Amino acid sequence: MNRYQTLNNGGSALIFAGVLAGAWKLIGDSDVTWNFVVEHADSVFLMVFIIFFRIKMHLDDHEYFENFGNIISNHKYWSLMVAVAVWFLMAFAAGTIKYPETSANILAIAFAICTIWIAVHLMDISESKKASPELSIMPSLRHKWIMINMAYIVLLILYSLDADILFTVRGIHFDLTKWGFIVLMIVVMISDHYITRRHPVQI
Repeated sequence: MNRYQTLNNGGSALIFAGVLAGAWKLIGDSDVTWNFVVEHADSVFLMVFIIFFRIKMHLDDHEYFENFGNIISNHKYWSLMVAVAVWFLMAFAAGTIKYPETSANILAIAFAICTIWIAVHLMDISESKKASPELSIMPSLRHKWIMINMAYIVLLILYSLDADILFTVRGIHFDLTKWGFIVLMIVVMISDHYITRRHPVQI
């Protein structure tokens, strides 16, 4: 394990510490019953999303940072600083989970910064004149990640705005609101994981 992977471990520890702090504030002196979970469904779903999203990103970043020291790029350390900023924002979002709208807004900012990080990778790839044929898939993969992050941001904004979307599927009416947007984020995350596993992180 190199120092960058150790730093990634520290980022995960920071975020999970934020989750614990947020859960502590949320629960307080209450008994954790089914009614409590239902009453705080927004906070619970956001917490689940943050936990599993960080686990996914930790595994992806651990693989990416394995050869980070060998990368020759003008944007290398900028991308590292962006990653650290995102870790702090996600930890802060986890710590404010008792106030899900605030937490959602912070997460939206974190994903916006993540999108900048992906754009930096796209610049790296476009500047590389010696890229192997195997890397030809990377720009399209990065573009997919940008679209996924934009989906997260839109869903978080809709949640924060207390949007209420009505739609019909095969004659069945659905009312998408509040924690439904967070559930959709979890679905997007699963799709994100599927895409990443099909195309492992490469340098």
